[in-house]
Amino acid sequence: MAVSIDTVYQRVLAIANKEQRGYITPQEFNLFANQAQMNIFDEYFYDLNQFSRIHGNDTGHADMLHVLEEKIAEFET
Repeated sequence: MAVSIDTVYQRVLAIANKEQRGYITPQEFNLFANQAQMNIFDEYFYDLNQFSRIHGNDTGHADMLHVLEEKIAEFET
């Protein structure tokens, strides 16, 4: 997933803007929402890696490895 330089530039401008006093434009909201979604998506892979190292819970109840694989499967094409 390549990120355009304009997107990076707009994010930096939005984060650096401290004078808005809580107000953000729809464009800034979309930038922050996109970043938050990417952070969550990246966290799925980190958690998947961590839980794949742990052996245990053969019952299938609360099998975190399976839960994470299901979450990631939604993004596969």
